[in-house]
Amino acid sequence: MQRHYLLYAVLSVYFLPVLCRDLAGKNDIDMGREGQGVAIHCDRLEVADPFVELRYRISNDSGHDIWVCQTNGDNPGFEVFLSDDDTKLTIRRRHSFWLAEKMWVVEEGVYRYAEYVRLPAGETRVESLLLALPIHHQGYFDGHGLRFSDGAEFSNRSAYADRVTLEIGYFTEDPLAAIFATWGKEMKTAKRRFDGHFSGGLSRLAVVNEHMRGRDERALFDVEVSGRSLKGERSMRLELGDQQIPCVDMPWKSHKGRPSRPEMDACTRVEIVYAPSMLQYFFPTLRDQSLLGPEEKQHLESEKTILLDDPDLLRLLASDVGREEKYVEYGGICAEIATARVTCFRGDQKLTSFAILGDRGIRTADGRCFAYSYELSSLREITPHILPFELRIQCAAHLRNLWRRLCLYSICHSAATSDSVDRRTSVLPSSDRWCTALALTRQPELLENRDQFAKVFRCPSAGPGECHYAMNPNCGANSPPDMVLLFETKAGWNQHGGPELFAFDNHDPKGGCVLLTDGTVQFIRTEEELHALRWR
Repeated sequence: MQRHYLLYAVLSVYFLPVLCRDLAGKNDIDMGREGQGVAIHCDRLEVADPFVELRYRISNDSGHDIWVCQTNGDNPGFEVFLSDDDTKLTIRRRHSFWLAEKMWVVEEGVYRYAEYVRLPAGETRVESLLLALPIHHQGYFDGHGLRFSDGAEFSNRSAYADRVTLEIGYFTEDPLAAIFATWGKEMKTAKRRFDGHFSGGLSRLAVVNEHMRGRDERALFDVEVSGRSLKGERSMRLELGDQQIPCVDMPWKSHKGRPSRPEMDACTRVEIVYAPSMLQYFFPTLRDQSLLGPEEKQHLESEKTILLDDPDLLRLLASDVGREEKYVEYGGICAEIATARVTCFRGDQKLTSFAILGDRGIRTADGRCFAYSYELSSLREITPHILPFELRIQCAAHLRNLWRRLCLYSICHSAATSDSVDRRTSVLPSSDRWCTALALTRQPELLENRDQFAKVFRCPSAGPGECHYAMNPNCGANSPPDMVLLFETKAGWNQHGGPELFAFDNHDPKGGCVLLTDGTVQFIRTEEELHALRWR
């Protein structure tokens, strides 16, 4: 019996069974102690005016990948609150808590997004939490459409917490896959044709995740609608006693009085040192590094420092660091992954220095920390050493997004057919109109954002054109997972064919990307590699 490999790929991304069992509204709790597989370990807790700093490690010894909550809404992306008896300070970062909180009322039209990041088996994630003293209440929806249903208000009381609890949620599988799994089951059992409820939800999830860099390592979803489909979020906790931490039961709604970020306006020269190297900072995942050759990886590992004196590039970096206050939280949580140490000079005089932490935060020389709700992406534009590799990674990401769009096409097409059609069958659009078919698929959010929709069809290093990819007409529902599905070619629309259409000239160094049926992307450098691929 032939296996339906593309169907398997669709199921593996969207219809995977949820591994976490429904816990009837309760969460499994993994305390910060040995033997639990997933745990938080405290490295340092320091309470000294003007802030409290907690540095901790999240270790994954469970034997499988987990998805850790990175933010559960807008800045600061986590909750801080006192217990009713004022003795315990809780810092909580997970999405499922508020769905069960009946005292909260969410106003119509308010959407908040939770973001989860993959933590592979055997790896550790180091984070730092910095909160200004006295610690104020930071609720999930403070000032953003949330209110007490009973009319209660904050007490404005002051207290000293003698205990601290840090609670972070995680899933044992990709939460985005779990959402699609739940919706997919509803679609398969529905007696009606595919309707706007699923169409809007699926396409909304598609478009918000297409905007993200490193999409395979991250999952973003709105907690009010999509998040209700998730079951079995687990939590890890760290309990710390014998503390005296000043707190105030009032939300901090103003940025007045908060420390300012580093000033770069007077800067005429910048030195940036990447640690441990440019490779780990810009291309940290195995998926990204698989698209680089041994010599390219060695080169990027050896490159650590750049010097900037171009006024335009300096302004670009300064604008990124100095973005509007609403996008930045003083304190907050910063992941300590790779760092870019920035030193600013005016002539020979050193003005300031700070570290950029994994594109999502900065730490100043005196220990001040600022968490950003957007990526500090300017470093990718001002570091010339990585440009050809960055364009290659972006091209591969476009192919991965096209693969997901084809999966979504299969879901929509199967659900929209009559009941006489077997909805378990995976389908691909005809190779001579595959671009048009994706454009016509009922994905309203994607079509409203036409720039993003069109961007994915283009190789970023290939110049102008509607589409720089072609479909292999020999690839179908029964094709093996290592067969070529899409590949790079010259500009055109609805292109289809074999290796004779492959373009090596879209990139420098020369080569091109191919997408296999299972979603894998490879970078092909030679004719020998090209013809060694499975085309039939």
